[in-house]
Amino acid sequence: MHTFNNYLESLVVTAQHREDQTLLQSVEEYILCRRQDVGIRVTLLPLQLHLDIPDEALFHPVIVEMEYLLGDMEVIDNVSLPFCFSSM
Repeated sequence: MHTFNNYLESLVVTAQHREDQTLLQSVEEYILCRRQDVGIRVTLLPLQLHLDIPDEALFHPVIVEMEYLLGDMEVIDNVSLPFCFSSM
């Protein structure tokens, strides 16, 4: 539930930044926000529901960090793809 709430809150923040172009984010702030709203962690939730894995394993700091890094890779891919096509 915490993951889904973070996802929804980050969608609101992203929408506010898109609506108000005067709100500027640093690169780090942008990635932290996009890491949540890219949807990687929310996508993993249904896949984990039927698994019999203890919370100690699912929420182990290494696993959580891997999920965040997966989200970061997706953000970088989403941001860099338009630049690849614009240079053609």
